[in-house]
Formats: sequence, C-alpha cells, structure tokens
Amino acid sequence: MGALVVAVIVSRSPRDLDTLSVEQSKVSVAAPGALASSAPGPDEPKTAEAVAKTEVAIAMPGEKLLPITSGQKDAEGFERVEWPGGKPHYEGEPVVAQVTTGDGKRKLHLEVNQLGEYPRVQVGPEERVNVHLQFQSSKPGMPLALAAQDGGALAGAKMSQRVDLNAQGAAEFAFTASANVGAHRVSIVTPKGEVKNLDFWVGELNTMRPTAQR
Repeated sequence: MGALVVAVIVSRSPRDLDTLSVEQSKVSVAAPGALASSAPGPDEPKTAEAVAKTEVAIAMPGEKLLPITSGQKDAEGFERVEWPGGKPHYEGEPVVAQVTTGDGKRKLHLEVNQLGEYPRVQVGPEERVNVHLQFQSSKPGMPLALAAQDGGALAGAKMSQRVDLNAQGAAEFAFTASANVGAHRVSIVTPKGEVKNLDFWVGELNTMRPTAQR
C-alpha cells in the first residue's frame, strides 16, 4: 500500500505538487480561524447577552424595592430606618439625620449607632441628597465640620464644608454622590468634637448592613 502512495505522488508533475502545497496551506491557515470565530475578539462588538450581563453587574435595583424601614414615620413624615436588634445605645449627643433623595420620593429618618455610624443609604450615580441634622443639646450658632471621605461633593463642588447650627439647633446641607460604585461617606464633626458618619452607597447593596434601598 505504501508503494502505491509513492507511485501516485511521483506521477504528479511539479506544477501539481505546487498546487497541492498551496491548497494544504490554505486548509492549515483556515482551521485556526474557524475555531476563533466562535468567540468575539477584543475589538469585535459584544453580543446583546454579554452587554446585558455587564450592565447587571453595576445596575441599580429596581424602583419596586422598598426602603428597609420599621414601617413607622416621624412627625415630619420621614420613614424610620432601624438597626437590627433595636435602637443601639449611644453615649454621645443623639443627632437625628433626615435624608431626602434628589427626586423627593424617599424621606428617611436615620439614627446613629454606638460607633457614630448611620444606616447605609443607597443612592444612584451622581444623585443629590439633602440632609437635615437635628441636635439635642448643642447651642445655636455652633459650627459643624463636614467632609466627603470617598468622593462626591458638598456645596460648591467642594470636599469639605462648614455649617452652623440654626436657631432650632439644626443644620442642613446637600451632598452629591460621584458616578463610581461603592461607599460615599460624609463625616460630621459636631460642636462637642464627636465624629459621626453618613454612608451613601452607589451600586449593588452590601446586605450585611441595614440599608435603605432605592
């Protein structure tokens, strides 16, 4: 059988052998391309499914999700957001934070825990929130020092701001989150030197903390 194969090859002319070599080369080059065509290259457009998966990774939860609240409202109609296990003990001056989202649809009543932290509030990219802080014993006219710790901006697109307590012992300010996913903390240094932290979260939620969802 081997002799027969040799005889066939020898019987071809040099021109036939050149043609055969070119055809074999085409087959060997085409094979890798055929395999690669099953997966898009880095410069090729993604399929609709791939784009959808990417969007889901950073998508905000739908508007149908309700805030995680106690079901009760304060005197101004703000929904109370409770910590697990009930109201935590805080030895410093209690300061209630009333947070209103930029669209006005969410009005949240937040209370600080023993570490000086408020419950995390979910916001959208570049969303603006208005904050009303109500102090219990600090005197009117006393200053607060605010600072955006993780991006976003306070008044005048600045990272820090001074706010004085009004005649009712309250302070108001606005904060705008950045477009980046993650925590956007705003630290508050009170007239008594205590530090409290508001926590606004852009993107998917960390379910290990009490969170007011969109």
